[in-house]
Amino acid sequence: MTTEQKGWFKMPNTKKFIGIFIALAIVAGVIFAFSSTAKFEDSPGQQQQPPPGPAAGMNGGPPMGGGPMNGGGYAMGGVPMNGNVENMGGGDSVDDDDEAKPGEQYRNGPISEAKIQEFMEWTKQEDPERFQELMDMKSANPQMFQQSLVGGVIQMDFVNSLKETDPAKYQQVKTEMKLERELKDLTKKYPSADEKNKKDMEKKMSDILSQLFDIRTSHQEHKLKVMQSKLDERKNNKTAIVQQRLYQITNRTQNLKW
Repeated sequence: MTTEQKGWFKMPNTKKFIGIFIALAIVAGVIFAFSSTAKFEDSPGQQQQPPPGPAAGMNGGPPMGGGPMNGGGYAMGGVPMNGNVENMGGGDSVDDDDEAKPGEQYRNGPISEAKIQEFMEWTKQEDPERFQELMDMKSANPQMFQQSLVGGVIQMDFVNSLKETDPAKYQQVKTEMKLERELKDLTKKYPSADEKNKKDMEKKMSDILSQLFDIRTSHQEHKLKVMQSKLDERKNNKTAIVQQRLYQITNRTQNLKW
């Protein structure tokens, strides 16, 4: 037996216990630190998430104003806060990587003060209650106010453009917005109404929902017709489209100059 081994056995039991405890604590600490580091690196949920993007990528924030709450919220009446006008008024835009999306300039850049003022005046006239909500939001939560502006401005331009390009559709969209505001008002008053008034309000809400259903079905039918027309055009031009794509992937487009 070596001198070190003899010294260990001669050591009092208390000191032996303390020495063993310290050694185990050090080993446990090293193992815990290693496992925690590995878990953090392997778990995607622990990775730092990027901060919220600009208003372009948002769904317009929490639903405020009229409209169904499962549609991403509405800036006013039937106005989607995310600026998606394609499902309202039967917008002609369809998914196409080559086509500019409605309101792209507002999603990718700041909105001018003149355009903001125009939108606020338009909202004040079309939906006074929503206008007041926006004014309160501007002071209490400027970031959410800016987010709401994107969808609102896009929708305003869309609705106003219909006045010139498609008066019939313009009236239909205006009717939809009016019905959405009426539905919103009834929904707010319903919880505090007595039983008799609730029955009357339910009938009114049912009538409004029926009208909104017909309007939105009309929008979808119109969009389907537009998509079918584009699909037919694509099929009819198959040869030209295939040839164009062939030129692209073989780098022959650079030789096709005027």
